[in-house]
This record gives sequence, C-alpha cells and structure tokens, in this order.
Amino acid sequence: MVLRALNSFGNTRASQLAQALVYAADNGARIINMSVGGPGLTEVEKKAVRYATSMGALIVIASGNEGIRVEDFGIAGMDEVITVGAAGLDGLRAPFSNYGKPIDLLAPGVDILSLRARRTDTLRDIPGATYEAGGAYVGADKRYYRSSGTSFSAPMVAGVASLLLSRDPSLTAAQLRRILLNSARDVGGPGVDQFSGYGMLDAAAAMKADPDDMVEAAVDGVRVVRIDSGPAVAVDGLVAANALKEAYLEIGAGENPASWKRVLDGLKAGPKGELGVIPANEFSGSPLWIMRLVVVSQAGQQREARFRLALD
Repeated sequence: MVLRALNSFGNTRASQLAQALVYAADNGARIINMSVGGPGLTEVEKKAVRYATSMGALIVIASGNEGIRVEDFGIAGMDEVITVGAAGLDGLRAPFSNYGKPIDLLAPGVDILSLRARRTDTLRDIPGATYEAGGAYVGADKRYYRSSGTSFSAPMVAGVASLLLSRDPSLTAAQLRRILLNSARDVGGPGVDQFSGYGMLDAAAAMKADPDDMVEAAVDGVRVVRIDSGPAVAVDGLVAANALKEAYLEIGAGENPASWKRVLDGLKAGPKGELGVIPANEFSGSPLWIMRLVVVSQAGQQREARFRLALD
C-alpha cells in the first residue's frame, strides 16, 4: 500500500502524515514504514501513531540524517515506534545518523543501490558533502543510484518484519517488535546504547527467534538518597524477561573497567522503577564509574545495559 504524504519537493505537514497513518491502519496495514521526519512533534502526529498502533500496526521510522539527538525529531522520538538508524560499511552507526535514547536498531544505510527518479541527483544537495554531480549514477541509462540515509535503513527493518509476518500471520505487532530487537546483533558499546539501540538488524537470527523470548535491561538514571549508614545511590531502570534466570548490577572504576564488583544481586523482573540502592562508599577511589546491569533468561539469552556515572 503506497501512500503519498509528501509533495514533489519532499515536504509535508503533520496533518498529512497523520492522515496517511490513519488511512493505512483503517485499511488493514500490519506494518507501516515511514522514511520521513523533522524537528518537533505535534499532537495530531501522536494521536495518529497511537491510533495506528491500537489497530495492531507496527510502525518503523527513520531516525533522520542530521547527526543530532532524535528525542525531539518528530515521530522518531516516540516510544510506540521502532526507530532505525543507519549503519555504515563497517557495521557501526554512520556519522550522519541521528542518535539518542529512542534509537532501537541499526540497518544498512550507506551506499545503498536504489532507483533514481528522473532529473534528480539527491546527493548533490547535501550541505558540506564532497560530491561530483552524477557520481552516484549507476548503469548506462542512469536509472539506478547509490545513495545513503536512514530512509534506506528503515524499510530494511520493515522488510524483515514483513518476512516474519508472511511466515506466521498470527504474530502481533508486539511479538514482531520483540523478535526484531532481541535478535539484533550487538554492535558498538556493549548492550543497548544511544547510538545503536539493540544493535544491527539480523534477518537470519530473527527468522530463528522464538516470538515469546524476551530479555530487557535498562538503567535509566541514578538518584542520591540517604540510608541508615549514610548517603547512597539509588539506581532506576528495568529488568524484564519472560523466564528470568538471574539479574545483577556491577560497577567498575574508570572509562573501561579492568574488573567488576557486583553490588546488587538477585534483582527481580518488573516494571520500570528502582532497581536497588548502593552505599556511597562503594564508589570510593575513582571519580568515574561504569554501571553494568546484566539480565539472563532461562534459555541463556543475555542482555546488558551500561550507565556512566561521573562523581562531583
């Protein structure tokens, strides 16, 4: 179902995007790809996204190509969608790809072979780019084009989701999301991070994944509190798994810890909230610490989240 919500110059309005989302959901779309974005988020866009997801649609959206934080970059900053960044030829986040906490996945987004619209040469108009006009044309008839951007990455994720759904039409949007995220290949910093999310899209692993397997680990922040022995650090985050084996939190001194000390053990699965409290004296000896939350399922699947704590 191809819905045109932008004009010939690539511009649009929030109301037009919302109208397309609602139309897609009302006409049975199970997966919606949005290779579009911009700064700010309107109430009509929020309502349209939530309406489509309430109708059972999985929304996949490009993070954007400005190299900025994605939190306020339109629909890409919403929790209800899968936000996709671009990976370069090295498998890591491309420098132009927007980043931030909402990033869920990376997918290839550099030097992608595509079709070329007549009388276009899109790379020529990118500010600061070193590019010779016509350099990306491919083929004697110049009908093909090598280009880059998160607009190419998002439909790869939507395509794998479609592949999963074609094999098992009973999968829900929540199950599709769970498979895509939990089967991703960890890249960059260990665990879920603001540059690569859960990691690189892995179609082969997704096809083998159990739709009910789920492991989540997140450290959202810390707070200074007081306990009987004095000041302490309360850690907020998330431990979740469909069948939890163990979960614990360790700390290590310095930017790249040589060793780890377990300070919270036996953590239980549950909604986001306080994971535990660590006495302040555990952080003596270094002005910088890395927290590492590890969650392991009964099936052996492991998820890690890290948090950098600089002491004042």
